[in-house]
Amino acid sequence: MGWINREKSFVAEVKCQTPHFEGHWDCAEILLDGPGQERRKSVEWLTVTNYAEGERHLFQFDCFYDEKGYAGYDIRSYTYGQGRRFNSIGQRFGFSSGGYIALYPLKPTPEMLWQPYIFADGQPQPILEVLKNGRLDNVRIETRHGRTLKPYKRYDAHRSWYCYVNDESGPAMELTLHIQQLGKEHNDDH
Repeated sequence: MGWINREKSFVAEVKCQTPHFEGHWDCAEILLDGPGQERRKSVEWLTVTNYAEGERHLFQFDCFYDEKGYAGYDIRSYTYGQGRRFNSIGQRFGFSSGGYIALYPLKPTPEMLWQPYIFADGQPQPILEVLKNGRLDNVRIETRHGRTLKPYKRYDAHRSWYCYVNDESGPAMELTLHIQQLGKEHNDDH
């Protein structure tokens, strides 16, 4: 498949800025535990939520190059201490048969690579050209075939909500990446 460019790889917290879906990426549903009590339940899907308690789920973006040059990013769960509790250690993004983004324990393939872009003045720019530690705004992530990730169907649970991510229904997902670690070997506690 090629090789990983560690200098262009990173770990980030991902926030969705799409109106009506402002929240952060997670791998959990929000459930009611009783009157006014909510909790997170691990799922094998990429979700967006506004749930405010606890540690944020982080994601690792590994930059792959092939013999032709840049190929895309392998995105997977990278959650520090949450990894064990959420059974998402190293799980990679892929598509379910219904078009939703699921987490799989598979090795990355060209079909599982993603294309992040920064949009400036309505024009896409490859993320490789602007990578830096800290915050990157106006990011969209597309499939290799140009389909944009989208939040779909909110589920409410008292004060919080969550939704799933797909590439067919819903508005384009506008993202902010809070890059925690850039350009080095990722050493987590998994």
